[in-house]
Amino acid sequence: MSQGVSAVGAPVPRFQPDSKAHRQAISNWAINVNQGKLPVVGNVTLAASTVNTVVSDIRVGINSFIGLSPTTANGASAMPTCWISSFGKQTFTITHSSTASVDKSFRYCVLG
Repeated sequence: MSQGVSAVGAPVPRFQPDSKAHRQAISNWAINVNQGKLPVVGNVTLAASTVNTVVSDIRVGINSFIGLSPTTANGASAMPTCWISSFGKQTFTITHSSTASVDKSFRYCVLG
């Protein structure tokens, strides 16, 4: 059975011998997507005492949008100095100010 990865992370079969089960799997996937249940988020903690943090994520491409949301007070204070400085296949780099704080944590989302 050939499978692709769905927007909700579970494999969606491209073909199933049982057409009713196949339609149900597609329907469940579409319902989850419509409810915003997309596995497009991850967590990152900025590296201390350096200005770059490299994040590896198989969902990232050179045209991806990366959104950052701080999850700690130190992450929130670092937010004004953060930007995504480069994209690559399955990777992106966050450039930020260099501080000794080790808990500058964020959730990120990958779109596209």
